[in-house]
Amino acid sequence: MNGGKDIKIGHDKRPVSIIPVSEEPLYNIANGEILTDEFGNPLLTEVPIYYTPDASTKRSTSVVFGVEPDSYNVKSVERVGILTVTYDNARTNNVGIDTASLLVGDVVVGSYLPEATTITRIGISSVYLSNNSTNTSSTSEDAIVKRRSVTKAKSNPVLKIEEQFKESSEVSTTLLGISRGETQLSLFSNVSSYGLDNSDWEFYTFNDGVSFGSWDRRRNAIYGDRYNAKLTEEVQESGIQLTAFSVPYSYPFGPNFEKVGLYNNAFFQNYLRFIELGNKLYDYYTTGAGSSYPDEWRNRFLSNSIAKVEAGDVTYAAGIESSFAQIDTWTDTWRDIKDGILTDPVNNTPFTFSVVSGLPGIGFFDSTNTRPGYYANERRYAFLQSRRVFRYQPGRISGFTFGLRSSVEPVPGITLEWGISNPTDQYIFQIDAGQLSIIRRSTVPLSVSVLERNEDIYKIARIYDNLGDHYLKTILSYYVNK
Repeated sequence: MNGGKDIKIGHDKRPVSIIPVSEEPLYNIANGEILTDEFGNPLLTEVPIYYTPDASTKRSTSVVFGVEPDSYNVKSVERVGILTVTYDNARTNNVGIDTASLLVGDVVVGSYLPEATTITRIGISSVYLSNNSTNTSSTSEDAIVKRRSVTKAKSNPVLKIEEQFKESSEVSTTLLGISRGETQLSLFSNVSSYGLDNSDWEFYTFNDGVSFGSWDRRRNAIYGDRYNAKLTEEVQESGIQLTAFSVPYSYPFGPNFEKVGLYNNAFFQNYLRFIELGNKLYDYYTTGAGSSYPDEWRNRFLSNSIAKVEAGDVTYAAGIESSFAQIDTWTDTWRDIKDGILTDPVNNTPFTFSVVSGLPGIGFFDSTNTRPGYYANERRYAFLQSRRVFRYQPGRISGFTFGLRSSVEPVPGITLEWGISNPTDQYIFQIDAGQLSIIRRSTVPLSVSVLERNEDIYKIARIYDNLGDHYLKTILSYYVNK
């Protein structure tokens, strides 16, 4: 056959043949007229066509996919930090900066630096840049230093299959020939006999706000280092535990961070007074009229040898780790004073802000003009969920068994939830401030009439939108008494 070329792939296999003899006239795309030469003959072009009898399933060749992962490069950019850049001269490429954590090739972003300015050479407390600065006089600013990196990654050769007829396909009703209805017996396997099985379960966290790691991980005098959220294994109980021990207030960014939008003047002034109050109380119970008090009481406050206010900012004189640890102790003391639960060890009377303001040389301080940080409402999230799923089957009862021990702490601030969910619906148990609730979240809300008809079964506590998620949240609840 014209255009066909035999390639021995198999005794019954042959590539689709091409027939190049078909001719078609050329057209003027503007008006659709056939193009001709100067003698009026139509201009023709050869158009290859495929011999369709060759394009059959029986004669098609196999397609083979790779089974080994391929490596490829992944480019990423990470923030090294925010450093102060000093421009000693106008329009210069040599600037002063702390070089301890810098590398050649790092990108420096500042208001006086052109885009894509990189470090070309590192000197002593200064660097040379790829571009000249745009400043017209000597000045300084906080600049962001970023680092580009290239890492090797491997591709996953596993191919995913998409069902085209989910209602009737064999894949939708069976799993490798076994009815999907029987897989529920092994969906939730024991997650903690030998630690967390990452092939069946996944754990992830995320947090609100911006802070410093050294502030979030500061040491508490009683319970050790703080952390936002994590998963630990309780070996003695053969269990997996989700815990959080975060700081009560986020890091107070000072005036040096104003240009990057992290500075809050009102909160920071209250933080300065918080430091001053800690210093004054420490001095009062060290050398003042309260010097007879025990050392344990005095150490609840803040010495100016650890942290103090200087030039409108806070100096952490004892170093970041030690200063933050003592600030954590002073923060717990401040919160006890605010809540009225701190007791004077000598007089055995409540130690409140009114008592503090009445001490000689202290001045007026209360919970409205002092603050141990910035924000107290930033949220920390931790999730543990199964990777495997069980398909919902209308008309069939699905049962799930959980073995769980939960905190019943009545103080608000922590919400614990467990149950079953998909992208549109959730049925979960929740403990919030000691209150146990049964919660249904769905994109399809239940009407009030349906809830009223079920009042003989459940006590309907309240109905409201769940934090802007646009789910109707029906809480059928009772209170846990301690």
